Amino acid sequence: MKSFFANQTVDLLESGFYFLHIPKTAGTTFGAILKNTFPPEKICPAHHLQELAKIPACKLGDYRVFRGHFYYGIEKILGFKPIYGTFLREPVARYISNFRHIQRTPDHPDRHLTLKQFVSDPHIRARSANYQTRSLVAEIQLSMSVSELEPRYILQTLEKSVPQPGPREKLELARERLKSFAFVGVAEEFQSSLLQFAESFRLKCPETYPILNTVSEEQKNLDISNEVLKIVQDLNQFDFELYNFARALFQERVQKRQAVVSKKLNTFAAAFSWRNKPGHKKP
Repeated sequence: MKSFFANQTVDLLESGFYFLHIPKTAGTTFGAILKNTFPPEKICPAHHLQELAKIPACKLGDYRVFRGHFYYGIEKILGFKPIYGTFLREPVARYISNFRHIQRTPDHPDRHLTLKQFVSDPHIRARSANYQTRSLVAEIQLSMSVSELEPRYILQTLEKSVPQPGPREKLELARERLKSFAFVGVAEEFQSSLLQFAESFRLKCPETYPILNTVSEEQKNLDISNEVLKIVQDLNQFDFELYNFARALFQERVQKRQAVVSKKLNTFAAAFSWRNKPGHKKP
């Protein structure tokens, strides 16, 4: 498949780019676009932290594009800090999508639970609540052994490895980190997010792209009671605040870029008008 972006990716490759993939936020589709954009030898094949940790340091230096569930602090492993980017998604939609993903995972211990059973289980509630906020706060710990990193529960493992701030403090830290990211996309505005990503790095926006890791029509028809919906909303209180912050940040950046483009166009138009006045001699 040909590259979705133009071949103007030198700056991004020089800086390095890390897509912090929060599960069920359109990250698989975005990751596929990245894969089909950059030279394969520049893309790290790891998708999980334990896979990344097994790659020799001498080999890691060859990669410039990283996409996966590595959480925050990848520079501790790489030896340099790449440009960060991520996607967020409306919290209820992300939560339900994750539940559907579990249902279609044959070896997952929770795959036979109903949604009500899922949201009522105290252990599941603890590890699934405010997942987007926690994913931005959890940080890589070099002191941890690779054998400790079980992919399914890696977020909880990282959280247990160091003292955790309170819920409100986590939200504030997640907001600060989002502000520092060069790119923040919103799953519900995927095409606009791609355009923002492309414009930010002087790339060509893809006109078409594959939609990956989606559910079947049968799974889409999931009847959710008001009781269960209220539980899911309550479990994701801080994710709602973070998501609204991300949307506002996204719109602010779009408007800033539009203002820059408008200013350049006005400057160009003024110069063009002046050069075409009667009596003006062409150089």
